[in-house]
Amino acid sequence: MSRRLHTADLPRVSYKEVAERLGISGKTVEKHISRGHRETNSYLNARYSVTRRRHGEIHRLRTLAGSTRGGRLVRADEGG
Repeated sequence: MSRRLHTADLPRVSYKEVAERLGISGKTVEKHISRGHRETNSYLNARYSVTRRRHGEIHRLRTLAGSTRGGRLVRADEGG
């Protein structure tokens, strides 16, 4: 049977305390916490690097187009 312990259930306890409550070794707790941090970091980097790239593309397009007016791109040769 799998048991889950959420950080909200264990505010500021050591890996050793978590291990004792779950009946596993402290190294196992450390390994799983580290893995969770790595996976979360990887997900956030992937998610927000896409956002940054899209933002950069939009900025580049607006710069090439001249400016925006009323929330839409306006070509430089359209005038105002």
